Amino acid sequence: MKTLHELFLHELQDMYDAEQQLTKALPEVEKETTDPMIKQRVRQHLTETEQHVRNLEACSQALGEKAKTQKCAGIAGILQEKQSAMKEKPSTEVLQVINLTGSTKIEHYEICAYTGLISLAAMMGHTECERLLKQNLQDENNMAEFLEQNTRQTIEKLGAMTGDANMAARGQTMAQSQTPQRTPTR
Repeated sequence: MKTLHELFLHELQDMYDAEQQLTKALPEVEKETTDPMIKQRVRQHLTETEQHVRNLEACSQALGEKAKTQKCAGIAGILQEKQSAMKEKPSTEVLQVINLTGSTKIEHYEICAYTGLISLAAMMGHTECERLLKQNLQDENNMAEFLEQNTRQTIEKLGAMTGDANMAARGQTMAQSQTPQRTPTR
């Protein structure tokens, strides 16, 4: 890889693979989720993720390229972390937190990747790709914010349900702290 264009294509292929991995993983997360609101939001994000795949295909087409995948080791690694945790046979309650925190890691990975791709697209004048990538980034930012808010609430509920007063108290303290500010989409 010697040019920024080659880097851009490589990163597009990486995210194309990432989004495809997630279209396979999200139905499992939805099935494992017990909270109806979170379950519905995961289902909605699966639909968004399927659109992300189409947006990346359209971006490749706008560049005169065929959409190809480059193995996304980052997303594969996060998904592998969950598989490792599953070997420990987590309770249903703990599985909820594993899914929420793992999904938050994934969203932040995607936010970083799309931010870089948007910068490259803008610099190279790929306006159609820039527009499509910004759509994906907006969805990822929205999902990350949802996950951050609901992870705290879920931990509080679990602490109360399991009688873990320390967990419930820590959850209330977390809820009182400020949510980190999201980087605005350009």
